[in-house]
Amino acid sequence: MKTAAINARIAPELKDDVESILSQLGVTTTQAITMYFEQIRIKRGLPFSVTLPKDDVKRDANGWPEGYFEGLRQWEGEDLVRPEQGEYETRLAFD
Repeated sequence: MKTAAINARIAPELKDDVESILSQLGVTTTQAITMYFEQIRIKRGLPFSVTLPKDDVKRDANGWPEGYFEGLRQWEGEDLVRPEQGEYETRLAFD
């Protein structure tokens, strides 16, 4: 099978983070990009919604909704209650 090369500029930190995740999934960057392209072809568009933010959302200088990170900080220091091993399966109902 013939192949074509793609060159893209990506922030190094983003590249490293994504490659780490893909490695844990057992997927190479090339395989992930190929899957992405296949989904674009199947869906005849991007495989996720791309929209503009609502005009009424106030944003900070970086484009994040105002107060977004303050809301996340509420979770710091709190213990998360996690279900016991196997409890997920009992909650799921498969047809």
